[in-house]
Amino acid sequence: MLLKEALDLAIGFMRQGKPDDAAKILDGILIHEPKNPLALYLLGSVAVEKGIYGTAKILLERAVAVDPQADWAWHNLGITHKATQNMQKAEECYRKSLKLNPERQDTMAMMAGCFVNAGCPEKAIEWADKSLKIDPECPHAWNHKALALLELEKWEEGWDAWERRWNVPERARMARSYDCPKWDGAPLNGVLVIHGEQGLGDEILYMTCFNDLKKAVGPDCEIVIESATRLVPLFKRSFGVRVYGTEEEVKANEKPDAWLSMGSLPALYRRSKSSFKSPGKILHPDPARVSYYRDLLDERSNGPHIGLGWYGGVAKTHSKLRNAPLNLWKDLITDNFISVQYNTGDTQTEADAIGVHHIPSAVRDFDDLTALIEACDHIITVCQTAHHMSGALIKPCWTLVPSAPAWRYGLTGKKNIWYPSVTQYRQEGDDWKSVLKKVKQDLGKIA
Repeated sequence: MLLKEALDLAIGFMRQGKPDDAAKILDGILIHEPKNPLALYLLGSVAVEKGIYGTAKILLERAVAVDPQADWAWHNLGITHKATQNMQKAEECYRKSLKLNPERQDTMAMMAGCFVNAGCPEKAIEWADKSLKIDPECPHAWNHKALALLELEKWEEGWDAWERRWNVPERARMARSYDCPKWDGAPLNGVLVIHGEQGLGDEILYMTCFNDLKKAVGPDCEIVIESATRLVPLFKRSFGVRVYGTEEEVKANEKPDAWLSMGSLPALYRRSKSSFKSPGKILHPDPARVSYYRDLLDERSNGPHIGLGWYGGVAKTHSKLRNAPLNLWKDLITDNFISVQYNTGDTQTEADAIGVHHIPSAVRDFDDLTALIEACDHIITVCQTAHHMSGALIKPCWTLVPSAPAWRYGLTGKKNIWYPSVTQYRQEGDDWKSVLKKVKQDLGKIA
């Protein structure tokens, strides 16, 4: 097979969503031509798509070394750096791509993403608008602009832009295929499926709109929830409706008349600051498990019992920014503390290192974890699921918020707009030490 034919075939496989087939062909090309810049770029792009960022970085760095004029390789190298939280390198790569090709609207759109969750949403909007001026439908530009608008609490404009998120290829692959129309917000005589998206915390946050939804659909509508599998028992008990863990389970057991994503609920019910109101206690853990954990905590100390979550996120969700250094927690811990940290792979080792009691069985199951949080008197956590669970339980919670926060936490303010029981301790610059010092001072007033 000629080189051009092989490259064309690989590109065809990539467009058909067959990255593994493309990778085999590209690997064969590189055996014979290890410095072919297009093959290096394409195989690096396959690695980006599969989330294998170390490999992607090596391949794309080789591609730009062989051909420094390859704007397309600089673009994807920027994506790799952004995915691994190296925003400075990502921005440098995007700027090199744009210098070589000033009309690359897709690079402008990705540049906008460098300023999302970075404390400067205005810059994100500026870059997104540059992209949209060239391509008014650019999915990534709309997605990044939406997130920046939500950071600025421009709720109406932000939610409307957020409705375009399903045009982003990564999200399009998660779109549902229910054989019924998208719900339009009007009363419904039939079955409405509300399906989850993103992480567990976001599903809880979006479901703070459940009471608004229930009122809007009217008495003749049956609401069915498709949630993350780990949330099914908790959501069944909490919302009193049928809950399934997958789209396939819903299709096997229900005949929906309409569907809507959970992430679209705020676009209907949280369009202004005044529309944010306390939903009350929306999560209801198993009373028997709550009693069990309360007795367990009482045996360990006289209280108050303080749950601790010290780690949240993954590389793509800015874990580097969200988490204080582990050693800083040591000075805070007393016998009153209990871990509410979900499994990170090293949870027990980390708990031992900071001296907090950890019950592995309590965090393997999210229904049990909710019961443990309910059994506590107070929660201290970084930006992770315990923040959302505490807020939905109306449990007093102190959340440590990084200086460059996601839209869920706002850019300013001590109170969280979604959860009235949550108080936010904000980092300044990269200083977590002062935040933990303030937490310890305030803890002395309640302990």
